[in-house]
Amino acid sequence: MARNAFLLTLLVLFVLICAPAITPVAMGGVFAILFWPALETLEERRVPQRVAAAALTLSFSLLVILPVTILVIFSARSGFELFKQLQAKWQVVPPLAPGEDWTAALAHQPWLERGLERVEDYFPIEGTELLSTAADAVKLGGMKIGEALGSFVGKIPGMVLAIVVVILSLYFFLVDGRKLVLFARRNSFFDVRQTDQLLEGLAQMARSVVFASVLSGLVQTIVMALGLALTRFPNGGLVAFLVFLTSFLPLVGSAPITLAVALMGWIQQGSSVGLILGVAAVLTSVSDNIVRPWVLKGGANLHPLMGFIAAFGGLQLFGLSGLFLGPIVAGLFMALLRLHSKQ
Repeated sequence: MARNAFLLTLLVLFVLICAPAITPVAMGGVFAILFWPALETLEERRVPQRVAAAALTLSFSLLVILPVTILVIFSARSGFELFKQLQAKWQVVPPLAPGEDWTAALAHQPWLERGLERVEDYFPIEGTELLSTAADAVKLGGMKIGEALGSFVGKIPGMVLAIVVVILSLYFFLVDGRKLVLFARRNSFFDVRQTDQLLEGLAQMARSVVFASVLSGLVQTIVMALGLALTRFPNGGLVAFLVFLTSFLPLVGSAPITLAVALMGWIQQGSSVGLILGVAAVLTSVSDNIVRPWVLKGGANLHPLMGFIAAFGGLQLFGLSGLFLGPIVAGLFMALLRLHSKQ
């Protein structure tokens, strides 16, 4: 009894100590699953396992993690400074008359004036009041985004430490992956065949979730980048990268960025530019609703609604890593249910 209590105490202490690193370690495991076929290919070519693991980890760090981290930090800082400027003064181009802001410029658009007149015909509300309320909502949303970017910038040191943990975890998972699989097979609650099915399902789920998120982000970025290039929208590269980053978010995704860009293009550069960017924004959202469910359902056998709920819950629980870990855990849970139902 005393021995069990002592072991339980040590287990609780161990979990408390490792809790801050559990998420980055899990992401290291996900990346190790992605690179496992490459590791086996290198081993078939007589490359020592540790050398192959080190080469894959270093290549991934230098070619993917480092550039993406630099771009994320740069984009977050640039976006934070931009929203600070917008908070101080909401300007549009071309310059307005003294005392006017962008809401007044928008109110002078003929298409909006006609629309407000029709609204006033059917509802007891002033068009100017409706526009003012919408403008306040947009400004409030902009300030909230600015606050979120400022909070993100403040968390950069912790993110860098988490990235280091991910890289180290990736290397050791590649080196000791077979030992972990053997340990799981020996200590699993299921028989060997069922355990192998679960492990294979976990690997397939990890690949599908990451592939679906990245592919959806790339498709959205390409669609929006074409619209930005056609209209020669300023800072198009930064906007396109922000679209890629926000594409990983469930529910809202990149819609706030794309719709805001379309509105700015309409006000600053005219209705034709706004129309092109608006069409690009709509196509961007549609592409996400097509690509992500198609990949998840085909590769991971996970219902789109379940994938959405898992991603949203994972985001709340684990942060950005939860966008990947949430659907993976959900897929593993569904696989366990299927195994249990067959018993």
